[in-house]
Amino acid sequence: MPLTQPEGGTLYKGAVEFTFSCIQQLEAQGYNPRIRAICWMQGESDANGSQYDYYYTLTQNFISDLRLAFDEYKINQGIGFVDAAIAAISKWREHEAINDAKRQNAEEDPLTYFIDTNAELLTTDQEPANNPDLAHYDSVSMVKLGRLFGLSLVENFIS
Repeated sequence: MPLTQPEGGTLYKGAVEFTFSCIQQLEAQGYNPRIRAICWMQGESDANGSQYDYYYTLTQNFISDLRLAFDEYKINQGIGFVDAAIAAISKWREHEAINDAKRQNAEEDPLTYFIDTNAELLTTDQEPANNPDLAHYDSVSMVKLGRLFGLSLVENFIS
């Protein structure tokens, strides 16, 4: 599968550079790190952009690119991927297309899992009135999302 961007976009580069930096720190301490899975929570910008129709393919390529980048650190079955739904709010016009693409990737790839944050009732509107960010999950929901990621990792990748 071809890379979506041969040089990689900003988020891709940032994720890869940060992860390699952490791996190097662990190796310097004598550890032999392995990657069981990658957790990812993005898609809002694509819900309003012109790429939502291609999100399924772009995400497939993105996952493939990450697995290739970290191939030497995979465990036997390969590197898993845990993705989560973006909020089903009107700000993200094409949230259904984005979340359907995320869900489809998880249905077709045995190492990819989807967390339906909307079914889990995560919210975007519970921040203090003087500090609203109605576009993303609020603080309490971000903690819940972290827990959902952790549960998915334990259930699907820790034997």
